[in-house]
Amino acid sequence: MTRTTVAMTKLRGSAAANVLASQAVAHANIRVAVGESVEQTVQRLRRIIHDDRVSVTVLSASEPSPVSATDNAQFAALTAAVGAVFPDAIVVPYIMMAATDSRRFTGICPAVYRFA
Repeated sequence: MTRTTVAMTKLRGSAAANVLASQAVAHANIRVAVGESVEQTVQRLRRIIHDDRVSVTVLSASEPSPVSATDNAQFAALTAAVGAVFPDAIVVPYIMMAATDSRRFTGICPAVYRFA
């Protein structure tokens, strides 16, 4: 099951362990799943936090890349290339949740594939 993921990557509070923080900041690295949007994810975080004292701010974002077709010449060429090197391999589509540079190509290419 693929879903939106959240990883807390940076936390900041008080300057010392024995001092109460007047303000705290948390940075989250979020990978938005296909079929969801950045705005939907922000709204879900606000519902989960459910505290008007906590603000949620998007520092940078990109929407999930579109799903590329598997019934086209591009996927057939990829399958043939993999088969030439690994004859026993079976090429199957999957959703990659990593933020790769391939998202930069979706606006100029009808099919963008990543593989592992």
